[in-house]
Amino acid sequence: MAVVQISRIQARRGLQQDLPTLASAELGWSVDQRRLFIGNGTLTEGAPTEGVTEILTQYTDLTTVLRNYTFRGNAGGYTAQTGPSMLSPTVRSFQDKLDDIVNIKDFGATGNGVTDDTAAINRAITQIYYSAHLSDTRVRRTLYFPAGTYNVSGTVLLIPPYARLVGDGIESTIIRQTDGTQPCLMQTTDSLYQTGASLGQNGATLPGYVTIEEMSLASSNDKDIIILDSVMHFTFFAVEFLGSLNNPTTAGSQAYAGVKVKSFARTSENINFWSCNFKNTRYAALADDAGADVKFNGCTFMGLYKGMKLGQNSTPTTMPSNYKVINCVFYSIANNAIDCYAGVSGVLSSGNNYIDVGNNFAGVGSPVAPVLSFISDGNYSLCDTFARTDADDLVQKRISYNNSKFVSIQSNVGLVSGNFVTGIGGTVTLADNTSAYASTGIVLQSSCQVNYTITRGTTVRHGSFVFTYDGTTPNFSDTYMSSGTNTITLSAGLNSGKGVIVFISTSTGTDATMKYNINYFN
Repeated sequence: MAVVQISRIQARRGLQQDLPTLASAELGWSVDQRRLFIGNGTLTEGAPTEGVTEILTQYTDLTTVLRNYTFRGNAGGYTAQTGPSMLSPTVRSFQDKLDDIVNIKDFGATGNGVTDDTAAINRAITQIYYSAHLSDTRVRRTLYFPAGTYNVSGTVLLIPPYARLVGDGIESTIIRQTDGTQPCLMQTTDSLYQTGASLGQNGATLPGYVTIEEMSLASSNDKDIIILDSVMHFTFFAVEFLGSLNNPTTAGSQAYAGVKVKSFARTSENINFWSCNFKNTRYAALADDAGADVKFNGCTFMGLYKGMKLGQNSTPTTMPSNYKVINCVFYSIANNAIDCYAGVSGVLSSGNNYIDVGNNFAGVGSPVAPVLSFISDGNYSLCDTFARTDADDLVQKRISYNNSKFVSIQSNVGLVSGNFVTGIGGTVTLADNTSAYASTGIVLQSSCQVNYTITRGTTVRHGSFVFTYDGTTPNFSDTYMSSGTNTITLSAGLNSGKGVIVFISTSTGTDATMKYNINYFN
């Protein structure tokens, strides 16, 4: 019977720091670091260099082995020139390359929607942006949140100056406050992590120069989502502010908002919201403190009690001003889309679409509040579109401006300057040879002036038709100048309780064309 014998082969072994120069092909094992090396041999044997070569194991430090990185860009069949010449490329360490963008998971966050990631997020923000221990501002990096849900509890995330948080998109990356005892998910802080009355003390840099992009900021409770206090140069791009409420119909005991703007240490200004969503909170934005140059561009607002509430608890010296809402959509808002209290000015609504706003989620025929509410002078609505019908407008105005100095251009109303409306006009045909009065279809306000031009063949008539109606008798006057014989007679009639211009025309064989606009005091 054959004898089977297993022989033991041993290599040199010891601590990493004591690794000697190994003989040719001799193995050496680092016991403490579990790394394996082999001797290169001598130059006379033909080795390109003497010393040792590490044999890769699962414990090899690849960042050391892969010491250098050079961008090649050779997917298109060429190698990019990164240095002064092809023979002198720019070389970087792999460690530097990997550190260009910091992943929140590098600090222990999971994003699994179950684990509490508060400590990991705070640790990352502190290590990257907390200036008290950062002597070199180049340490700042973009903090990347891969797709996932990151739960926060037990505290509020403090956002210091110069922070830049980037995710993988709305509803893909979600940072969510799960603790109902906390006032909000996030709050801005100065460079020394001071807030409130301590903002800016001890030489600290005030909040600002922050960017948050491509993520959802959420709360599982009826609380604020982010509080911006004394900030400058703050930008949100493609961020969703998601509350926990399903179509709230009341203001609630506390005025909670997706974004709350405060100005404790200085006026908050230059705050930008680009392509953001505001959903299921009491308010999208709320401000009682001085704030200026706050812009919402291309945003969506839905499932809210009110869109924005500005200045309810302000003093004359702390009024919000210069809020600009442009190219946005307000859909399914219980009360006002924008509610400006006395003293608030410089608010511009332009190019927005207001759908099912101010109906308490009951739709057309159930208006409970104006779409826009402006009380003081100096606010504007330009080229906005309102789904509110004319019938509902008689109950609750599309725009309530309380006799203020106000300018509006509305597609279904016209130009509104304070209380004066230059209404939408049009063109109608006045048929030839009508022996009895016929309706032009021009419906009149109870007191108004219609400026018109009637063209019939080569004859042109320009005039002013003034109408008043007290509910009993329609009264009118028609003054004009004509280039020829008058063949059209205008008068005032009633149709379903509304004034209307009626006409009689002689027989000339030619219809007349009437162009007009309607002006009145609102």
